[in-house]
Amino acid sequence: MKDTLSRSEYDGEKVSLVYLDNNDSNKKIANSIINNLKEVEIKVIGRGYSEEELKEVIYSNDYDMLLTNYIGEYDSPYAFLERWLSDSPHNISGYKNFQFDSYVLNSRMLDNSEEMIGKFKEAEKTLIEDMPCIPIGFYNITLCRKAYINGMEVNKKGNVILKRAYIRNPK
Repeated sequence: MKDTLSRSEYDGEKVSLVYLDNNDSNKKIANSIINNLKEVEIKVIGRGYSEEELKEVIYSNDYDMLLTNYIGEYDSPYAFLERWLSDSPHNISGYKNFQFDSYVLNSRMLDNSEEMIGKFKEAEKTLIEDMPCIPIGFYNITLCRKAYINGMEVNKKGNVILKRAYIRNPK
């Protein structure tokens, strides 16, 4: 990483990392990022904010890095892609690409799921090429259970569903 950094335009200026200071988890993740970047001699100043303060910081564009979580509201590629539309209130990065917007918005008008998926793939490809944000981590949900517990499920949001859970006679 130091080799990559030496080829970059970074000249030692301090970088600000902002995050929602509503739980220990965000603070621990922010501190981990700060410590990891310190090892490669990037100076990061982390600051946690309340929800209202963070909104103000984001909309005034007064940060370099933002630690945020994203979980789609529903199970569709559109749930993620709509956040990057030029006129979306969730587009906090200010990303604007009219070709991307066209792919996403046109996909909503298609009945043919194959065509719709094609538009989503083009939108994703455009988003990846433009790279308005860099994801640095993903949550994994680990569910441990005894062998005699059956029917437990975890949905895409990480919620444990016990609706069909039952206990089989343990041996």
